[in-house]
Amino acid sequence: MADVAKLIEKADESAGKRNYDYAIELYLQALTLDPDHAPARKALRAVELKKEKELGGTPKPLAVLLNLPNLLAASFFGIAKNFEKQALQFEGVLQRDPRNTGAAMKLGRALYRAGSKKSARAVFEAIPDWNPGFAPALKAAGAIARELGDHAGALGLYQRAKAVAPQDKEASDAIRDISATVSIGVREQAGSYREVMKDAGAAADLEKRQKIAAGEGDLAESAVRLEKELAGKPGDLPLLRRLARVYEQQKASGKAVETYKRILRIEPGDFDAETRVAEIQLTDFDNRIQKLRALMRADPSNAQAKGELDQVTGERRSFAVSDLKSRVAAHPTELELRFRLGVALHEAGRVEEATAEFQQTKKDPMRARASAYWLGRCFSDLGKLPLAVKQLQSALEGVQRLDDLAKETHYALGKALLAQKDDATARQHFERIYEDDIGFRDVAQILEGRK
Repeated sequence: MADVAKLIEKADESAGKRNYDYAIELYLQALTLDPDHAPARKALRAVELKKEKELGGTPKPLAVLLNLPNLLAASFFGIAKNFEKQALQFEGVLQRDPRNTGAAMKLGRALYRAGSKKSARAVFEAIPDWNPGFAPALKAAGAIARELGDHAGALGLYQRAKAVAPQDKEASDAIRDISATVSIGVREQAGSYREVMKDAGAAADLEKRQKIAAGEGDLAESAVRLEKELAGKPGDLPLLRRLARVYEQQKASGKAVETYKRILRIEPGDFDAETRVAEIQLTDFDNRIQKLRALMRADPSNAQAKGELDQVTGERRSFAVSDLKSRVAAHPTELELRFRLGVALHEAGRVEEATAEFQQTKKDPMRARASAYWLGRCFSDLGKLPLAVKQLQSALEGVQRLDDLAKETHYALGKALLAQKDDATARQHFERIYEDDIGFRDVAQILEGRK
C-alpha cells in the first residue's frame, strides 16, 4: 500500500524531529489502513514511550478519567465482535497511558481476534520494554510466533519468559515442544534432500560433513565425561539433565529416556523430565511413521508396510492420548495441554471426549478460534450439524484475512452445510477459499461438480 508507506515515512520523519503528536497521528492513520503492519505498531509504541519520557505523560488520575470513554467503547465493540474498532479504542488508551500493561494486553488480544496476528505479536513483544518481568506478554507473543511458523522467534520468546519466570510450566512445555518440532523439521528436510540426491557418493559425503559440522565427536566426549562424573555423584540432577540433553542431541533416544527416568526416580513429578520422556517417544513414533510412508510412496502395493503403518499410527495415537491425559490430570490449568489432548482424542476417534476438552479451551482468548473450529469438526463427526455450523461460523467471526485456519474452517463449514443440503451457502464458503488458494484440498473439484 503506497499510502501506508508514505504515512509511515512521514511519521518516522516527524518522530525524528520530536514532533511526537503528529508522528502518533500518522502512525494511527497508517494502522487504520493496514491494521497488521507490525513495524508501524512497534514504532507507534516506541514514540509514545519516548514522548512520555521526554515531555512527561498525562497524570494517572486524569488519564483514568479521560480513558473511560475509550474503555466503554472498547467493551461495546468487543460485544459486537468488531475487533478492529476495539483495537483502535485501546490504542486511544495507550496514547495517554503508554505503560498501561492491561490495555496493551487487551489491544494484542483484539488484534489477534481481528486476524492481525503480526501486529498483535508486535504489541505483546513491546510490553517488556516498560514491564520487563511480565512473562504473560512474552508467552502470548511466543504463541503467535509459533502459530505463524516462526519457530526460532517463538523459542526465543518462550526462553525469555522462562528467564523471568523460571517455574513457568507453560513456557517450559512450549520450549520443549518447539525444540522437538524444529528437530523433526530438520530431519524431514534432510530426508527430502537425500531423496533428491542422484549421486549416492555425493550424498554420503554430504552426510559425513554434516555429522562433522554437528560436532558428533564433541557430543560423544561430553557423554563419556558426564557419565564418569555421575559414577561418583549418581544423584546429581544438573549433571543428569546435561547428560540427557547430550543424548538427545546424539539422537540416542533410548539413553535419553532412561536418563530422564533416572531424574524422575530422584524427583517424582518433575515437569520437564515428564515432558521430555513423552516428546522423545512421540518423535520416535513419528520417525517410524515417516519411514513407513516413504516405503508406501515407493511401492503403494506393499501390504506389509501398510499393515505396519496402521499399527504404528494406532500405537502413536494411543500413546499421545494416554500421555496427555496424565499430564492434564497433573496440570489441569494448562490449557495448551488440554488443547493438544483434544486434538489427540479427535485423531484417535474419541470425539465426545475431544469435544469436552475443546469446550474448556474455547474459554481462552488465544485458543478460542481454533477451539471453535475443532468443536465444529467434533459436532460434524457426531452428526450434530446445526451445532457444527454454529461453532464454525463463530470461528470465522471478525476474521478479515484468509489464513490457514480460516481456510480449514471455511472448508469444514462448507462440508457441514452440504450435509444439511444447503448447497448454495456451502458453495459461498468453497468459493471464498478458491479465490485465495485454487489448489486447496479438493475445492476445485467440488465447485466443478466432480465430487
